Amino acid sequence: MSNKFKFHKIGNDVASGWYALIDSSEALLAHLDYMGQRVVKNWKFIKDSPDNKEGHCKTQEAANLKTLLTLEMQRLDLEQMGMPECINYLSDITTRAVREIFKENGKVYTSKNGSCRPDTKLLDCEKILEEAESKDYVFPVRSKKDLKIHKWPGGKHYYIFEDGVSITIGNQIKWNTAQYAQDALDRYWGSVKIKNFTQMWNEKAYK
Repeated sequence: MSNKFKFHKIGNDVASGWYALIDSSEALLAHLDYMGQRVVKNWKFIKDSPDNKEGHCKTQEAANLKTLLTLEMQRLDLEQMGMPECINYLSDITTRAVREIFKENGKVYTSKNGSCRPDTKLLDCEKILEEAESKDYVFPVRSKKDLKIHKWPGGKHYYIFEDGVSITIGNQIKWNTAQYAQDALDRYWGSVKIKNFTQMWNEKAYK
């Protein structure tokens, strides 16, 4: 049987979040693959965004990466970069900290959006609240309250944010009314609960 991936919920009664514990080369490779898929997805959003507008992508994460990519092109005095160069650059900057901390300490915590922290650097107000294992590199579901409906000031559309990142549901990234967004959120949460239940059942079957 293959190794299981470990996840820790860290925080306190006020705020908490799930982190993957990267403590092996297998876990590191799984995380790099996970981040690679995120980079490719965001690259598509960047490619489809207006050239003359900074940010202005389908997701805030893609907008942030577009800004970093723009700064890198300015540093290199380039008007454009090919897809392989863009993806390689974005993959490097989104995983560099994880790789460096793992190389130095042999362990590192990383969140769903790729941010990381040394596994030994818990704050005085923090503790490990829950632990989970999975045969797949899939972050545990938190709660429905972590899904937020958001409308930008002056904007016409509504977006659904999960962990601070707008998500796509049924190939749709924005909705015309708050009710449409709420209906999509409810459908998404229902599918996530079913997926997580199946995952938990499989974990018990393998124990």
